[in-house]
Amino acid sequence: MKQFLVLLFPGFEEIEAFVPIDLLRRVQVNVVTASVNGSRTVTGSHGIACQAEQLLESVDLDAYEGVFLPGGPGVMRLKESEKVQSLLRFFYEKKRWVAALCAAPLVLHQAGCLSKTFTAHCCVAGQLEGCTNLPVVCDGHVITGRGPGAVFPFAFELIRKLTSNEVVIELKESIHYEE
Repeated sequence: MKQFLVLLFPGFEEIEAFVPIDLLRRVQVNVVTASVNGSRTVTGSHGIACQAEQLLESVDLDAYEGVFLPGGPGVMRLKESEKVQSLLRFFYEKKRWVAALCAAPLVLHQAGCLSKTFTAHCCVAGQLEGCTNLPVVCDGHVITGRGPGAVFPFAFELIRKLTSNEVVIELKESIHYEE
């Protein structure tokens, strides 16, 4: 079974974390949530508290095919975290999947892991030269999404890369997703 790491941090955007986690688990990708703040309890930007499955310190990076960062105002602190920056570089340099949504591409940029073609939320796009207005961009092994409104297409692209287009089609049918 494939394993994928999702980083949770104070101020993460809940919909951007929970929708991809749920959809990935529906297609049998083992998603593991890891808290970056030293406590398994993490509160998102809209006051929803959740329990991460692990602390970042205890994660064996070699066990994962990729990492995902949801957006939210808390990403600004991740830019300053050498632990997070090092983790992102690990996945990027090993050509494993690196995914970021909303403002989180700013963290990828800080770590030197942002691809040539990418997208991000308009609140940070001006800080990232070359940002597109597309809802989702996959360039090499980096997937970026524009914001909460792109969460389903973003998750579908991530699932497509980890599994197949057929799995995405079946998933869309099972959840009654209409484009």
